Amino acid sequence: MQDSPNDVFVGSSSEFLAKNKQFVPLLKDIFSKAELDPPLNVNLWGDWFEGHIGAETYQILDLAAKTCEWAILVFSQDDLRQTVAESLKKVEDAKAQNTKITVRDNVLFELGLFYGHIGTKRVFILEQVGKGEASHVAGDIRGIQRLRFSDKKSLEAALLRIVALIKERSADFLPRWAPASSLAIGYYEQAVRPFVERRREHEAKLGPFTVELLVPHNSFHGLDIANVRHVFGAACEQTDAAGGAEGRPMLWAFKGKRDVYFDIPTTLLTAERVIDGYMANTATAMEKERMYRSQANAFANEVRMRSKAFREVRIVDLRDIDEIRAYLEAKRRAIG
Repeated sequence: MQDSPNDVFVGSSSEFLAKNKQFVPLLKDIFSKAELDPPLNVNLWGDWFEGHIGAETYQILDLAAKTCEWAILVFSQDDLRQTVAESLKKVEDAKAQNTKITVRDNVLFELGLFYGHIGTKRVFILEQVGKGEASHVAGDIRGIQRLRFSDKKSLEAALLRIVALIKERSADFLPRWAPASSLAIGYYEQAVRPFVERRREHEAKLGPFTVELLVPHNSFHGLDIANVRHVFGAACEQTDAAGGAEGRPMLWAFKGKRDVYFDIPTTLLTAERVIDGYMANTATAMEKERMYRSQANAFANEVRMRSKAFREVRIVDLRDIDEIRAYLEAKRRAIG
């Protein structure tokens, strides 16, 4: 598993945080004890904005939706709502005149943004309930399950439930609308699946085998084909599924060995170029690293999901090309 954290975006109104001082400490305490690998890293919307001063609001939120793995949106009781028709009712018609408590529009916008980027199973709604009544919400989302709270005890229960759901859903490698997900599908269909299927046909002759896909998560620098050849070095050779050098696709193996195969998905270099083009010169090195990590996670998870039927396939999550080089060298020394 990669050593970078699971980023969780937490969106709420500033008024809610001001009135509920216990929320942030309780949230961070529960998440720090979640015992998840990678650990959960809380990104409060205010801190996120402070870290991106100078950028437009939408750009900041869009970056969060593209790089965070999870999101929590707090539906707090901040605003009052009344339709034009209700406001025109006669004073004596009290029931028709009632004003409804509703969630802040910004939080609803963030909900839709994160739904679109990471899917409904990775976005959680915390709904504040006051005096036994829930807030008014748009008709399109009334049927969506929300975790409700009214005091510290119920808030703690709701946050613990979110942790449990994250643990459960972390094993679900859901496709994401990301460049790397599309690249992963092509990589699996054109390289991984045909190699494994053909290699199985030669198992009686060549013996059992495993395929290790070495995926860098923090940087895609150095994934050009020439450098990858240099990383594998003189100790390795390319081979087809039959043990020769004529067929396609081909993976890497230590010379004279046909029990463990390796590959570095150079196609991730395309994702790097998409990121660089999308972010242009406005992103910091840390922001680009977050995006690389998000794309690498999407790529690895897509391949994991599609490789479930192949017991021989293993994803090895590493930081960058240098750690991949060290990993291969350790493997080489282990076999003598």
